[in-house]
Amino acid sequence: MHTIFLSINAAAGRRQELSMTLNVLIHRGARAVARITSSRAAARRSPGRSISRGCVLGVALSALGAALSGCIPFGDPEGPGASGVVSLGDGVSTSGLTTLRVRAIPASGEAFDEDDPQFTDPALAAGDRWITLNERLDGLTFPHPYEVGEVVGTTDKQRWRLFAWLSAADVDVDSDAPSSGEPYGTITFDVDECGSGFDGYCTITQGVNVTIDKVAP
Repeated sequence: MHTIFLSINAAAGRRQELSMTLNVLIHRGARAVARITSSRAAARRSPGRSISRGCVLGVALSALGAALSGCIPFGDPEGPGASGVVSLGDGVSTSGLTTLRVRAIPASGEAFDEDDPQFTDPALAAGDRWITLNERLDGLTFPHPYEVGEVVGTTDKQRWRLFAWLSAADVDVDSDAPSSGEPYGTITFDVDECGSGFDGYCTITQGVNVTIDKVAP
């Protein structure tokens, strides 16, 4: 009888963990759908933007499939990330530029030097390399909403630095940093502690608003 009760409790706990994971994925996917719906008209004018935002939903759905197949540990929390709006500073123009890019890396802990900005860190672990958000500027208006980060999981880094810049390169060209002469903005933010039995930091930090008001040297 004792063994039966243990089996029932274990099964109930596993169902609860699965429910937590599904809720996280559904929540992230719903946010992506909401952003796509609210920007449908602009997306039709800008194919790159539609693809970029569709990828967010695709990642969420892929993660859902992985969870159901047992590839993602049950009970993983919503992944770390940031959301907010990108604004243009005084005198900043999109003329001659084609792509808005947004990415974040762990903050170094040192003061940011505009004369020698460190946009990348070759020593970053794979888990600290969030996918860069790329959107065509055609049809975009500013302030413009964004969201970057992971679908599920945690990070051991609490403080991050976000970069947003306007690039002359096409949206399909990989880029981790603005080229010389391209306008950019940066801001630091903290990811919340997970709590609830999870180590590290997780979930989306909202209200991380950045203004593009500098020029890459």
